[in-house]
This record gives sequence, C-alpha cells and structure tokens, in this order.
Amino acid sequence: MMIGVDFAEINKTTRYQLLCSAVVPRPIAFISTIDSKTGIKNLAPLSFFNCVTSEPPTVMFSLTRKHDGSKKDTLVNIENEKDFVINHVTREIFPQVFDASAEMPADEDEFNVVGLTAVAGVKVKSPRVKESPIHIECELYNTMEVGDGNY
Repeated sequence: MMIGVDFAEINKTTRYQLLCSAVVPRPIAFISTIDSKTGIKNLAPLSFFNCVTSEPPTVMFSLTRKHDGSKKDTLVNIENEKDFVINHVTREIFPQVFDASAEMPADEDEFNVVGLTAVAGVKVKSPRVKESPIHIECELYNTMEVGDGNY
C-alpha cells in the first residue's frame, strides 16, 4: 500500500520528521571551522549533508539558524574564512559529536568544551579533529539561502 503526503498540508515539524525518516542512512558532516581573528575553533555536526559531484569534488550541507534567527558560528566562519573541514564521525567520538550539537556562545572553543583535539589543517586555516580518521579539507564554493533557516 502506498501513502501519499502533500507537504503543503502538513506543518514544518512533521515535514522535517518525514524527511529525516525517509532519507536514510543519514551521513553526518562533523564540520570544524575557525575564526582566524580570535583563534576560536568551532564544531558542528550536520545531518543534512551529502556528496554533489566528484569533478570537481564537491559536497553540500544545510545549516539552520540559531534560535534567535542569527547565523550560526559555523556559517559565519565559513563565509569569513572561505574554508572548513569535514571530519569523519566514528563510534568512539560520537558522544563528543553529540555534545557539539548544543548551541554555544561564539567565544567558546568547542574543541575544548567537548574534549576533542584540534590539529592544523594541511591546506586550509580550519582545524581538523585529531580523533577522526578521515578529514576532507574544503574551500567554500557557494552559499544559497533556502527557506526560513529553521529546521
């Protein structure tokens, strides 16, 4: 039996829940950035993430806004610095990844807060997560506003 759902007839929370339960497995982009003016490092796990193309190698992810409607530190850092790192999430660091999902003040070094080790990027300013076995160093290609910025 097939059930149809008209997204125009359901609320935003239900749409979010349906999308999240239909697109599985959900890869997690554990993104690290830096504000080079202050040296403050940021971490953000994002579950709206995927590959776009291999030539040129391109990934995409979606960021929501803070509860007050302002841009999250991850987006501010990426827009200012033009780079970021996607760190692979393993079972061993999952508790810290979960902790990094909390909304924290911009002046908090999130590596210190969650107990992970920052190591320098090879080709980018943003740090890598030492405990992660795979790092994808990225340069910003483009941003695009879609929707109202809330989940």
